[in-house]
Amino acid sequence: MSELRPEIRDFLTARAALGIPGPGDAPVATLRALSLPDIAVTGPAEPVASIENIFIPGPTAYIPVRIIRPSLQSSPPVSLPAMVYFHGGGWVLSSVDHYESALHSLANKTQSVVIAPNYQKAPEHKFPIPFDDCYATLQWVVAHADELGIDATKIGVAGDSAGGNLAAAVALKNRDENFHSLAYQLLIYPCCEDQFESESGRKYAEGYGLTKRGMEYFVREYVDESNRRNPYAFPIHAPSLKGVAPAALVIAEFDVLRDDGLAYGKKLESDGVRVLTEKFDDANHGSFMYSGFSQLTNQIHLAIAQVVSELLETH
Repeated sequence: MSELRPEIRDFLTARAALGIPGPGDAPVATLRALSLPDIAVTGPAEPVASIENIFIPGPTAYIPVRIIRPSLQSSPPVSLPAMVYFHGGGWVLSSVDHYESALHSLANKTQSVVIAPNYQKAPEHKFPIPFDDCYATLQWVVAHADELGIDATKIGVAGDSAGGNLAAAVALKNRDENFHSLAYQLLIYPCCEDQFESESGRKYAEGYGLTKRGMEYFVREYVDESNRRNPYAFPIHAPSLKGVAPAALVIAEFDVLRDDGLAYGKKLESDGVRVLTEKFDDANHGSFMYSGFSQLTNQIHLAIAQVVSELLETH
């Protein structure tokens, strides 16, 4: 029987004792104020070659984008792979700043240039605005690959939780528009469904960080009722996923979204898409970000680097 890592269980217990309101329990401004980056959780960011913050034009606003270049393990090639990363936070919370440690780690471990947009957030900017910002970022990266020193044949999209949703949706629209031959889509415990009545949704509804009630709140904030079955809002509703980019799935056992990610992986496979799945039986939703107190996070990042390398080599 699977058991949650002791240090993660202790972290969740200590956090619960603080009585911090969760999604749906307080106004969005309060939730944002209470979710500022915490280096004790995420750990310090490892050194990278360079960090650049720029703005790029988007459909409704200029989009802040962070470009992270890895510390190279060998002599630099002519150009590097690129990972366009969409951060999590329920489409409502968080920012690129929260992900500094994780993104530096991914850049170094995958030897990729990581490009991360700080897309506009719900509820002020509901679907499709955050999604449109993310798709516009991919378009910009492809268009500027040469000047960015990026190998245009080795561009992937990635994200965790709501960011995994955005990555899957961007990969879907990329297929629909026949825009670019993506090397991969990396989906870290993604939310690809708008309902959470699965076994994991019930089993892990409370007490494991992300709650079922919290996910229901995020969905209400992100989409109007009329868009609940729009495939770009929730890609599980796409009639077919045939032809989307090969997928790397990272699944956590103790996660409301466990079955969501597994179901999306099955749909991808049934539609002929290559899927590489890494499941962590001692992880919860959030374990991708716990470098400050758990070695599990580094193991997750190393596993991601391995599957990304495999997908890049076979693209």
